[in-house]
Order: sequence, then C-alpha cells, then structure tokens
Amino acid sequence: MRTGGDRGAAPGRVRPRFRAGGRRESAGQQGASGARRTAVVVPVVLLLLGLASGGFVGWRAVTGRTVRAPAPPAAPPLAVKSAEGPIEELQGLGELAWIGDQGVVRAVTSDGRAQRTLGRAKGLSVDPETNPGFASGPGRAMVSPDGAVAYGYLADGSPVAVRLADGQVRRLSPPGTVAAAPTRQSADGAVVAVCAGKRGRGPGQVEGGETTLLDPGGRQLASLPGCALDLARDGQAALVPAAGGAERGLRLWRRSGGYQTVLGADAVAAAARMVEFDADPGGYGVGTAWLSPDGRRALVNVYRNVHRESQSVFWSQGAALLLVDLTSRQWQAIPVELPGALPVVWGPAGGFAHAQTFDAGTLTTWWFRPAGRPTVSYVPAKGRPVLLEAGRRHDHLRMAFSPDGDWLLFPDSGNWTFVRVDDPSTRVSYAAPGDFAGWLPGEARR
Repeated sequence: MRTGGDRGAAPGRVRPRFRAGGRRESAGQQGASGARRTAVVVPVVLLLLGLASGGFVGWRAVTGRTVRAPAPPAAPPLAVKSAEGPIEELQGLGELAWIGDQGVVRAVTSDGRAQRTLGRAKGLSVDPETNPGFASGPGRAMVSPDGAVAYGYLADGSPVAVRLADGQVRRLSPPGTVAAAPTRQSADGAVVAVCAGKRGRGPGQVEGGETTLLDPGGRQLASLPGCALDLARDGQAALVPAAGGAERGLRLWRRSGGYQTVLGADAVAAAARMVEFDADPGGYGVGTAWLSPDGRRALVNVYRNVHRESQSVFWSQGAALLLVDLTSRQWQAIPVELPGALPVVWGPAGGFAHAQTFDAGTLTTWWFRPAGRPTVSYVPAKGRPVLLEAGRRHDHLRMAFSPDGDWLLFPDSGNWTFVRVDDPSTRVSYAAPGDFAGWLPGEARR
C-alpha cells in the first residue's frame, strides 16, 4: 500500500513541484529555474568572496606599495670643534668672520655648519706697543659687513684697509702718522672713521689726533678734530669729545652741519663725584661713548684722564657709565661695579650690554686691571636688566650681538660663547677657529 510522497513515482521520473499559486512545474521548467538560480547565486557568492578576499589582498597590496617619506638628509659636519649646547638654535644668524695665523680671513655660519674663505690679509699687527688704540678695538682685524674689506694696523701702527679679493693694502692715514684710536665703521659699512696723529715721545703716546671719515673706496668725506668716539649706523653723525685738553664734555657732529653739545662739563663733574666723592672734576673727562641704533641716546664712560700714583684705594681709579638722552641732554647713571673703563655694546633692538664685574684683577701702580671670568649686565629696551655670565676666564672682554639681537657672543681667545639674552641658561660654545673679526649679516655657501 502506497501512502504518498514519492514512493509511488515511476523510476526515472521527476516528481513535479508546486510553485506559489498552486501551479505545477514540469521537469523542463524545473531545470530552467535551477539554471537561472545557479546563474544568479554563483556570481553573487563569487562577488562576495572576491570582495572579502580581494579587499584583504588589496589592502595588503596597497600597504606593501606605500612609499615612505625619505629620511631628512644628515646635517653637514661641523666646521668648528668642541661644540657644546644646542648649536642648531644658531642656524640662520649670519656668519662670524675670523682671521687665522697665516692672515687668511674666513667666515663660518653661526651654527658652525658651513664656511667660506673671504681672502687674505697679511701683515696686520696686534702689538699694543705699536698701536695703543688697539687694546680697546674689535680685534686683529675688523671685516666690513659685505665681507670685502678687512681693517687693521701695520706693525708701525698705521691704520690700513685690506681688500680681501686680492690682498691689496691701502693706508688710511697720511705718511708718518699712526693710529690714535681704533678704526670704526658704520653698521652699514658706508663710512669708516680713522683717527691718527704723530707718534709721541713716550711709549704708546700719539699727539694731534684727527679723525678722517672715508667711504669704502678711500674717498674723504669729512675731517674732524680729535678722535671720533662712535659713528651712527649710516655714518651721518658721530660722537666726539668736547674741544680742549681735558675732554670735559661730549658733542654730536652731523654731516648735515654743525655740532651739538649733548653732555656738558657740569654732568662730567657730577659723574666724577659718583666715582670719587671729593673728586677734582678737572681730572675727569669723557673717555669712550657709544651711539644707540636709533641715534637718540648714548652710553658714555666718564673716568679719570690723568692717572696719579696711588696704591691705597684702587677703586678711586674708577669710571661712571651714563645713559644720555641726546635731545633733552638729561642723563642717568648705570649701576656698575668695575673700577676701570667698561666695554659696552648696543643691540640692534635698542637694548645694550655692559661689563658688570670680574672675579679677579691685578692692581698696579697706575690702574686696576680687571681679569678672570666676567659678569655682564644686559639691559633690554623694555624690562628689567639680566645678569649674564660671560665666557671663560680672560683678561680682555669683547662682546657682539647677533643680527637679530637675541644672542650675545663673547669671543675670547680660545672659545666662542653664545648666550641667549632672554634666557641666560641657554648657552652654546665651541672652540674659536681664529681671532674674531665681526658678526656678518650674510650666510655662508656650503
């Protein structure tokens, strides 16, 4: 007995199936339907598998083909030795000119990474006996801002200019005269001030000093009695001591015409009494002066111009540092501790730095000579003064501001020390390649 299902179906026959709606499918229709279903399902399955596998393989392939950014090129080797501190922070701050033992003048980038040769300046002397004004000058040579000329002195004390391209030497004073003060140049290099006179009878004495203003080509622009103390940035003005044997005041000379007294004898007398309460004002005068970048102020050293033998109280051989407003002629004293002439330098933004004290010194019959590790006071254009510890121990302090005014360089004989003025804890130093000859605004070619 058959109960249904497919038990009663004839062998080899395909049992008809019902579609929705109750219709039966024939065997042919079932085959066509299965084929269509296979045609749809298989591609979909393959597509899904392809997306899964292809997507995964594709992601792996993409990551495999990713090109990594090339590593930055290695920094070029240093052209200087024994560098300490974050030297990379000095990048882009111009060049430092220096002169070597053989008279070759070079310029190295501030960060010590590149160097170029400017030329040769042979025969320049550093002997203070043949050039009494050299001790307070910038160094063995002073290079012009464009790196084309080096200014210095011959062994006989004559001030000269050396054209670095070919080594040609040009004397800057008449025959028979010697330098009476350091050669000075304006910040733009357009004007050079040379003070020279006849050699005196005593060692290091020069008589009848007169200042000649020259352009870089040697053409005379003007002549001034006495030695100019400083030049304006464009060379259109100069600070000169008042006329007379005892330099009892300070005047501002302008090329447009005339002199203007900016510090009178009464101010010199008052400054003298700050140094020595019973001072004879006639024994004090203006020694050195520095004009601010905007030409509106000046820093002035007032100290004894006649040395007396005294071994008892060496502080009496001191100096007063005055900040003078050139328009109003009002002045104020800058607190200092040094008993002698003070090195001072103006920054390009209007701040200035001056030596504050040394940790040692030598008392002689005639004067107290400071030595050792110096401390420098930086006075910003706005804000409170900051004390900076300069470089290593040395006898003669020199300073130079970076072109942007953010760094102060102390180029002593064996080491160059850079101190960031707004953060004195940030310091960079390296072995000096030679004698410092100026901070140039340009950039060396690698």
